[in-house]
Amino acid sequence: MAKGRLVIGVCNGFQALVKAGFLPGEGQGPAQTASLTDNDSGRFQCEWTGIRREDSRAEWLSGLPRSFELPIAHGEGRFVARDAGHLRSLFRKGQVVFRYHPKNPNGSQGSIAGICNEGGNVVGLMPHPERYVNAFQHPAWTSIKSRHTTGGQAPGHLFWKSAADYAKGLS
Repeated sequence: MAKGRLVIGVCNGFQALVKAGFLPGEGQGPAQTASLTDNDSGRFQCEWTGIRREDSRAEWLSGLPRSFELPIAHGEGRFVARDAGHLRSLFRKGQVVFRYHPKNPNGSQGSIAGICNEGGNVVGLMPHPERYVNAFQHPAWTSIKSRHTTGGQAPGHLFWKSAADYAKGLS
């Protein structure tokens, strides 16, 4: 991480990065300043949800559409910052990468679905981009494929392609 290498945590991987203090990460070593806890519903949720990509320090994701859908599948996906100051700091520093939009399925503070460290190279998110790499993986793919793809590519494919392109640029 210190060398700027790309680290991505999806769902449980995001939870591990937060628990270890690598996300949001404040450059002072691992110290947990946020958590991912029980959904507001109190139950496991497995559904497709709207995601909004924010302008963030994870500039390698800027090629993704501004809004798209991804599946979620978690019981403990609600993002909670240690306090209001830490939450404001995430937005101010450009560390909020993805937000749930238009609805917040799990009650995350600030509708946060994914964040990054200050370097933009460590990214964690609760939605599953690996489960939407082809347009036909969306349950309504026949009616929405033109709305949720860019050049025929599903958002999950673009996510992983952006990651690979970024990693290649580091070598």
